[in-house]
Amino acid sequence: MTKFLKWSAPIIVAALFSLSSTVFAKSEWKQVQSTGKDFSILMPADAKSMDQRVKNITIKAFTASENGTNYSITHAPGIQSSPGAIDSIGEGAISEFKKQAQALGVDFKIDKTEEAKGDGWTGKKTFLSIGPAKLQMIAALSENKNVGFCLIAASQAGATQDPEFFDSFKVDTKRTNELYPNNSKSIGEIIGRILGIVAGGGLAFFIAHKIKQKNKSAS
Repeated sequence: MTKFLKWSAPIIVAALFSLSSTVFAKSEWKQVQSTGKDFSILMPADAKSMDQRVKNITIKAFTASENGTNYSITHAPGIQSSPGAIDSIGEGAISEFKKQAQALGVDFKIDKTEEAKGDGWTGKKTFLSIGPAKLQMIAALSENKNVGFCLIAASQAGATQDPEFFDSFKVDTKRTNELYPNNSKSIGEIIGRILGIVAGGGLAFFIAHKIKQKNKSAS
């Protein structure tokens, strides 16, 4: 499985997040939903989406940028809960952030982690710093524990994050049960780590781009 993760991560990240990281002016926000309508969230109106099949799992990503902050939600069904499923999502993303910080020669710090809960989901929220960039991340499972999510807001220095992104996140557990009734295998930690790697890798590229821009302007 380790070999599979090393092989798949850069391919998935490149496919899902070869999307614009341009800073947009303040825009109207819109409701974003998966095709199956098992979750909803508010994001900047320019939000783009892409699906990627990894073995028998479809990972869905939505991403958008506004005023120096990139917002993303990455979603994977089939995460039947195991004791470490939520932690694995966060650890997968954090591993990508650490790699990018090391490559850039900037400090990486986990500022704090706290329990998080919302409409139809439960998880953990982590606050991180990568050089001048500030991040908030929620790793979560649906309350019925068959769908995993990773939400990340990543801001360049001086940018603000709109709390509406996290506050508006809702999961329809009735719908997840209809869509994924047979998620009975305890493979949560494996899928969770893949989900985290995809989410973390995409935002790590955004952060690297902004830090390089800042360093170029200062020189």
